[in-house]
This record gives sequence, C-alpha cells and structure tokens, in this order.
Amino acid sequence: LLLIFSITLLASGEIHKAEGEKAFNLYRNRVDNIGFLSRSSMAPTVSVAQLRELIKTAGSSLRILDATYRERPAISREEFQAEWYGKMEKAQKEWMSDAYTKEHIPSAAFFNCEAATYPGQYEKSALYPADIFQQYVQLLGVNKGDTVVVYSRGACSGMLWAARAWWLLREYGMERVHVLEGGLDRWKAEGGEVTATPTLITTGDWVAAAPRSDLFVSFDELFGSPAKVNDTGTIQVNLLDARPAGQFNGTEPLSFDPNGAPGAHIAGSINIPLPTLLTATGELKTDAELAEILSKAGLDTAKPIVTMCNGGTQASLLGLAVAKANKKFRLFNGSLREVAQRAPLLISEK
Repeated sequence: LLLIFSITLLASGEIHKAEGEKAFNLYRNRVDNIGFLSRSSMAPTVSVAQLRELIKTAGSSLRILDATYRERPAISREEFQAEWYGKMEKAQKEWMSDAYTKEHIPSAAFFNCEAATYPGQYEKSALYPADIFQQYVQLLGVNKGDTVVVYSRGACSGMLWAARAWWLLREYGMERVHVLEGGLDRWKAEGGEVTATPTLITTGDWVAAAPRSDLFVSFDELFGSPAKVNDTGTIQVNLLDARPAGQFNGTEPLSFDPNGAPGAHIAGSINIPLPTLLTATGELKTDAELAEILSKAGLDTAKPIVTMCNGGTQASLLGLAVAKANKKFRLFNGSLREVAQRAPLLISEK
C-alpha cells in the first residue's frame, strides 16, 4: 500500500511538473511576444505568434496588408501616364489579385506594389510623390499611429513582395511596419485562419512624408553624373547584388536588356542570393546568422551598404535581411535596369 501511494504521489508530482512547465512555456512565449510589442516599433519582422498577439492586443490600430504580386497590364509608359498615373482607386479595383480574393488573413487589405509605384524613365517601379502614395495607403484604411504587418505568398516563401511593400512604406516615413516571417504559408502551417470574406475598409488618415534619402540612393549619387565607368574608386559603398548567382556570374540569362553591357554585374559588387538568407520553412534566418552571412561575404565595415538587383524588388528583401541583422542600408531602386540604360559599360564583370 505504501508502495502504491509512493508511485501515485510520484506520478502526481510528474503531472504537476509537466503542467507547470507547459504553463511556464506559454507564459514565457506570451512575455516574449508582449516584449516585442513594447520593446521596439522598429523590428522589421514578426513571427506568426507575434502577429497573433498583435491581433489580440492592438485592436483597431492594427492594419494587416496582403502584398501578393499582381502584375501591371502590358502597356507602354506613355499609356500608363495618360490612363493610370495617380489613379489609385481605379488601379486598386481593376488590378485586384485573384489569389487575395480567394484567400487572405481576416481583415487584411490588398496592397499592390505595382499600383503603389509607376513606370519611370529608367526605373521599372518609380516612386510617386508623397501625396499620391498617401492616397493609396489611405485607401487601404491605414491611420496615423497604426501598426502595420505585411505578408505575401509565392516567391521566397511570400517574403519577396512583402519586403517590397515594407520598404515602400518605410520610404514614405512609416515606422511601425513589419513583415510576417514565412508569409501566408507559415501562417497557415501554424493554424492561422484564412477567409475569402471581403474586408470592409474605411479610408484612413495616414500621412506620408517626403521620400527618405537615408533609405534610397539614386544613380547619380551612386555613380556620379556622368558615370565614371573607368574610375574604380567611384563606388564607395558595399554594393550588394541580390540576384541569383547564375545571373550575377553570367551563366544564366539576364532579366533586363543589357544594352551592350559587356558583363553580368558591376565590378566590386557582392552577390548575396536571397535563398541563402532564408530557413527551410521560409523565414529569414536569425539576426546573428544574417550578420555572419554579411560578414563572410566580405563587407567593408567602414562603408555604407547599398542593395540592388534587376529592378528593386529583390533588393528590398535583401534590405530587410540587412535591417534584421541590425545594420543600415539604402536601396538603389533603378538597379541594373537603370544602369544598363544609362551606363551599360559599368556592367563589366562576369
């Protein structure tokens, strides 16, 4: 009888211990998530657990944006200027994403990166004046002081276009904006709810600032005007190229018209392909791991970081990784498409 009592007591103790550990882990996770909310409005990414906590605690001050890619119609720059430039309500309605309509996180609004920018003289996706971009973001129901979480699906586990939206919003002065790690697939894998119910949106009052020069670098600032193609000391930055290694090395076709460029990348640029930054489940690697990747790539710590690619989108995700590694960066929005049009001889290496 004493033996049975001892075994029962031991089992009871183990059960209470397990329950205690479970409760502690839940408490610790909640504290970690709340810590994120109070610790910094500048953290570039959030986990699924952190988004769940935001949904519980932020209420109406949280705006979720689905940045699933929806390509612009195949029209000329001149036609765009005449029919679409600045016409945000028209673009938002007619360029709606079927993928978003079929399935999105409840209360999410659709953020179309192609509607939020326009085809420029050299840039595939040039930046609108602040007042026009502001109109677009207000259409999505974003208000002053809101916390914004952006997610997507597709390329790079949904991180690619979410990062592009994140950079655009940051470029116009938004501070409390974050990318959901792993995108919609990660959200669903961890039991997150999705819906096809349309989101009812009331126009917001968010105010855009003038585009930030500390997050953006122009062709003229980077290379000089005219570009000094024979001056190897012209580029005084860590120029990080986010394209696939095959495009960087010239073993795969380029994604832009080379316009007579003799090579596949700019001399002195450093290739950091996007897949090297992601885990097997689609999230960005930890800040320490990302910092190590940047260090091993051979960055000069005395020089600022500039990210680039073909036309600015892949450079946005590379920039997000740089930011998560607690480093500053500026994005060359025109990237190699602009270089090929203005100074193709700069693209000299293979």
